[in-house]
Amino acid sequence: MKSALLLLVLLLSGCQSFVDNNQKLTGFSPKLNDSYQNSNESDLWRLIASQQEIRSDVNPRIQEHIDWIEQHPEYLSIISKRAEPYLYVVVSEVQKQGLPIEIALLPIVESDYYPFSYSHGTAVGLWQFIPSTGKMYGLEENWWHEDRRDILLSTRAAVKYLKDLNEMFNGDWLLAIAAYNSGPGRVQKAINANIELGLKADFWSINLPKETEKYVPKLLALGKVIKDPERYNQKLFVIENKPFLQVELEQNEKKKEIHEYLPYFYLKGNKLFDKNFLKWYLNYWYQIDLEDDYSLNIIDHEINIIQIKPGQHIILEDKGNYSIKK
Repeated sequence: MKSALLLLVLLLSGCQSFVDNNQKLTGFSPKLNDSYQNSNESDLWRLIASQQEIRSDVNPRIQEHIDWIEQHPEYLSIISKRAEPYLYVVVSEVQKQGLPIEIALLPIVESDYYPFSYSHGTAVGLWQFIPSTGKMYGLEENWWHEDRRDILLSTRAAVKYLKDLNEMFNGDWLLAIAAYNSGPGRVQKAINANIELGLKADFWSINLPKETEKYVPKLLALGKVIKDPERYNQKLFVIENKPFLQVELEQNEKKKEIHEYLPYFYLKGNKLFDKNFLKWYLNYWYQIDLEDDYSLNIIDHEINIIQIKPGQHIILEDKGNYSIKK
């Protein structure tokens, strides 16, 4: 996978200096943070506000986005409602991979935390993966099924890709995030052009597409606003620091957690199915075998426990409400 990524970058950049600076990429393997423990902070927005790591002084390009957010008081309240089912998963995966917590805000920039977002450039999902990059990071796609819309799989792919990009650009997160938007080859080409002219080659100095020049400052502006939302005329609804929906199998009082987040699922016979939409009118069901003597407990975000049996299905609705149907 890493060698394929390096080859792609070489084709895009056409610059020998990129190979020299990033030869170590081929042997790079992202390591999970085995000692990872989610913070005791009860609100995920407060966790993000208090643990930010990317340092950048507010400049006119960041301030432009701060001003826009301040002038749209409903913006982050809408985002926070939309992000509620997904934010715990995103924050958890970001922290497990040891990335700056601000990366959990990137889906706001990419898709406004809307997993069915689809761009004119064929980018899809919360993280707006294009098909080629998605495939490179293990996201499968066929007529029935689209991993780029799967919250957990696409998030894991995104954090691994961002970690690779950060390694490419020698730990510079602004360049890595810019490369996530416009591609590493384009960013490296801009860096090389400035170096040849004897100019600074940091994110703020290089010449990038207008979209990318706004992309990184918007992320930094969001980080700034979330630290003090009231100051910027915003309201963030509390999102609890725990799985929005947790599924457990129970047998003889022994519990086995099988997934932290299943947005839609049902039982048919002795099989559990998890729904992943490919198109507006198509449903696809993942299948997990259950033993005949297992029952299924659903634990929602308020720790209410209900039980469904084969032949029933449960549909998650707004704010964790659910309905059970046969």
